[in-house]
Amino acid sequence: MMPAKQHDFTATEIKAGILVLATFIILVGFLVAIRGCRPADESAKTFYAVFTDISGLNRGADVRFGGVQAGKVTAIEPDPEDRSLIRVTAVVEGNVPVNHASVATIEQVTMTTEKHLEISTGKAEEPLHETEDLLTSSAGGGLFDIPDLEGVTSRLETMLDGINALIGVTEAEGAEVDPGAVDLAEVLASLKTTLDEGAEVARGAGDVIEDNRAGIEQVVARLAALEETANELMNGINEVISENRG
Repeated sequence: MMPAKQHDFTATEIKAGILVLATFIILVGFLVAIRGCRPADESAKTFYAVFTDISGLNRGADVRFGGVQAGKVTAIEPDPEDRSLIRVTAVVEGNVPVNHASVATIEQVTMTTEKHLEISTGKAEEPLHETEDLLTSSAGGGLFDIPDLEGVTSRLETMLDGINALIGVTEAEGAEVDPGAVDLAEVLASLKTTLDEGAEVARGAGDVIEDNRAGIEQVVARLAALEETANELMNGINEVISENRG
């Protein structure tokens, strides 16, 4: 039996084969690109950050450095060294200057966007972190997570200015005011002290938001109630002073 004659490919067939192969390679590259896969960055660094709550942060989320996209979250798992914490693994581009003053937080830009890992820019004079370093972390400042302490403080300080003015009027009129005004001045002084303490609490509350978010919300509620009570008292004081002047 004669062996089958070997087929010789023509130039046209070879060109067609090359075209099909090139098309396949381009298609695979396109699929990889749209899935967010990129060629390995040899200079990329891996950092870790630990939190007590990472609700809303998912694997594959963006890592941003000062708001600029700089990497991806590659893993979220219990911290192998402390079971009460969750460890987030972030791979960051090698040219990003993450330094020892940088702080990692979980943030959300708008209500409709997914949460991301934000790394602050830190300080220029601080040494850079090496790969596999554990970053300093802080509870997130996501939307509606932080109460409006600054607004409450500002309103309290405004009321303090008004109370100081009333105390000044009472002292200036001295003998012209009936004896009840002395007690009024004492009440005002006591209220001033109370509000001073409330304003100080509001100023310092930001330092403990990370560890006591629920407690801070209670503080804000109490400060708001204090503000409402103080406003009512201010109205009553104005009426008393108006009567004393008359």
